[in-house]
Amino acid sequence: MLTTPKLAPLNYYPYELGNGLRPDQIARNYYSDPTLDWLIWVVNGIVDPYYGWYLYDEDFKNYIDQKYGDLDTASQSIAFWRTNWPSDVNEITSDYFDRLDGSFKKYYEPVWGAKTKILSYRRKQDDLMMNTNKISKYSITMNSANNFANGELLHFYYSDVQIGFAECITANSTEIIVRNHVGNTSAGTIRSRASKLVNAEIVSITTMVNNIPDVEGKYWEYVSWWDVETEKNEGKRFIDLLDVNQVMPIAEEIRKALQ
Repeated sequence: MLTTPKLAPLNYYPYELGNGLRPDQIARNYYSDPTLDWLIWVVNGIVDPYYGWYLYDEDFKNYIDQKYGDLDTASQSIAFWRTNWPSDVNEITSDYFDRLDGSFKKYYEPVWGAKTKILSYRRKQDDLMMNTNKISKYSITMNSANNFANGELLHFYYSDVQIGFAECITANSTEIIVRNHVGNTSAGTIRSRASKLVNAEIVSITTMVNNIPDVEGKYWEYVSWWDVETEKNEGKRFIDLLDVNQVMPIAEEIRKALQ
């Protein structure tokens, strides 16, 4: 079994990918040998030379289109929810904290000063996650011959203005169950994102699961599959390159292990 040699910290250095460079081009530029691109893959644990490599703009767009259909679908398809403390840098006074509703206080932690004095409160740095914020059952009246499809995105309209969206879990001609509510999903007309001709009027709504109450929604954010794929791809932007003086000895060591 091939294992990558353990390298001391000074044997490699971080390299930021850019300008559409491929592994063979980097190997040519830094090691004067494009055939050493395989060593870059091995050092960085890359098994798939294409999808394991950082995808530049056009390649990344094509990947999203192939996997999710299009950018809008990937952006509105929710992977999970998480607390949004990294984007909330504001601190609040002790008096303001004391006046908060009890359900909001769990999202804050004290900022301590000298002699255990509380100076202020800031967002608690807890990475809380939920699969969905809410699951609801809708009684509906269909305005079209076709029903909604399981798993599709639904848009909510009021006076022809989109006010929210959610994901359909199950559907029939009189009832749908949806999850991952964003915006206003309690009034107006429901339309299929795939076809506006498939639409229905809301008769009544029953909340089945309420993981994140609406009043606490400001402390959370949804993470779309576009966000997931973007974060994953950006994590591949930095690679490790072996010091040029170490390349040939380590390449030879790996070649011997393959024999």
